[in-house]
Amino acid sequence: MRNANNHTIAGLVFVHDSPVGPCEAPKPFSVLESVVLDIPQKAANLPGAGPSRFSFVIIEGEQVYGTVAPSEARPDIGTSTCAFPNGIIAPEGVPPVFFGDVAYLQADGQNAPLIFESVAQAKAYTHSQEYQDLKRMLVSLELRPVK
Repeated sequence: MRNANNHTIAGLVFVHDSPVGPCEAPKPFSVLESVVLDIPQKAANLPGAGPSRFSFVIIEGEQVYGTVAPSEARPDIGTSTCAFPNGIIAPEGVPPVFFGDVAYLQADGQNAPLIFESVAQAKAYTHSQEYQDLKRMLVSLELRPVK
């Protein structure tokens, strides 16, 4: 999905293995918005994962890097990260799914779909029409097992 400026704001990828490279400098992150999604979970969730949520996450580096996507990642708030993973562990019969702007937001911002000059600018983005439309789409996501 692309916005009016032809910038990718969402895509669908079935994530089987998405390795993240080495991290030399973890950066602080924040969750600016999080809404629990009505998506069934597999019986055995991974450690550190919670219910599927729509999340707007930022990592504070040289600039403020952001990602908007469903995610189950629950890193400890107040810690630093090398990459913030997006994606959900779907119900039985559905492979792991990424549906958002990037599968992993890297701490160095190399793959950042959203870049802001400040945390305040990132927070202001939540009031934009683009953000509201993207949020509405991602919150309405539904997954069904293949029968």
